Amino acid sequence: STFTVNDLEPPTVLTVSKQTRTTDNGVNYYTATSPADNNWNPSVSDNCAVDKFTYSIDGGTEVGTNTTTSIIGEKFTVGTHTVTWTATDVHGNTNTGNYQVVVEDHEIPTVVCNPQTIQLDATGNYSLTNADIAAIGLGSTDPNGPITLSVSPNTFDCSNIGNNTVTLTVI
Repeated sequence: STFTVNDLEPPTVLTVSKQTRTTDNGVNYYTATSPADNNWNPSVSDNCAVDKFTYSIDGGTEVGTNTTTSIIGEKFTVGTHTVTWTATDVHGNTNTGNYQVVVEDHEIPTVVCNPQTIQLDATGNYSLTNADIAAIGLGSTDPNGPITLSVSPNTFDCSNIGNNTVTLTVI
């Protein structure tokens, strides 16, 4: 008598829980590093043998071709990302596991406050324009991307003749 043996059991994929990190210093991303993030790689087992495991981030391109695939070196931008690992055994059975990586920006912007001289209008008033505010904050930066500038106070009248202190806020 002849009988056929099949492997219908998919691999087991164990992943870490949600991971939260802050951006690398001076840039707007976090880089998965060794040994700190080695546990981000899954634990994969199978009743027969594992052929390969791969990952994708936020549904993007699949990365990996064998059982040594690692997430070490991957850069994650600010925000929440889903990492999905897919394991395939030698008989073509697959299974997935996923977790989230949350990258937060806690690095404060660099603030540069430049002096400005303004002229009151014929009614004795002046309101700072966007160009004025940009000139006051010229040189301010944030490695995480674009900044928003605001100045307080931003309106002046005859009672403000002379030097005034303003607060520049950079977000």
